[in-house]
Amino acid sequence: GRRKQVPPGLDAPLAPLGKPRRRRATRLYGVKALLAGKCAAGRARCEAYRLGGDVVELQTKRLILRPWEDADAEALYTYASDPDVGPAAGWPVHTSVQMSREVIRDVLQAPETFAVVLRETGEPVGSIGLMKPRLKDVKPTEHALELGYWIGKPYWGRGLIPEAARALIDHAFDDLGCDQLWCAFYAGNAKSARVQEKLGFAPHHVEDHGRVEHWQLYQS
Repeated sequence: GRRKQVPPGLDAPLAPLGKPRRRRATRLYGVKALLAGKCAAGRARCEAYRLGGDVVELQTKRLILRPWEDADAEALYTYASDPDVGPAAGWPVHTSVQMSREVIRDVLQAPETFAVVLRETGEPVGSIGLMKPRLKDVKPTEHALELGYWIGKPYWGRGLIPEAARALIDHAFDDLGCDQLWCAFYAGNAKSARVQEKLGFAPHHVEDHGRVEHWQLYQS
């Protein structure tokens, strides 16, 4: 078959792999090139912009998903300093704006990691991203990815993470060639479990390597 062309800047480390499930959008690479189109049937409408050929910005009805910036440190600290947020997602409470700035530079500016930004205010209130699966007891497929996310406590229960995740799920399968999508929640995190259920993830197995983690597999 025809070899899929990979646009400049998308060759590492989460470059498009394999053949995507289907095409729903015209993809024009270059500065502010529009990758417009509808997401999967029944999902939130999203628009994706590839800036300079290698930076993706996703937009949904209420959100902009964009790369984290150093200037987001104060906003990140506002929500990441809440003890009800980080530990439930597996990371420590932020103790200063400087710590938040370092986390942005060392962790959140990884490829395919996005600030969850409110379109109405421009404020980042959470994070969502794709990564290679952290699975230890099950071997994922070659092109498998893992979905991770969190959002500030004032925005719990508003459906913002499901909205962001639906756009990212489409991005994973359609743009990155993902063929298997995993997600996990720690024991006792009922809110995250409900989010994954809404998104179409199904229970797969449990791993216990110091903390019980329930792994789920996306059912398209």
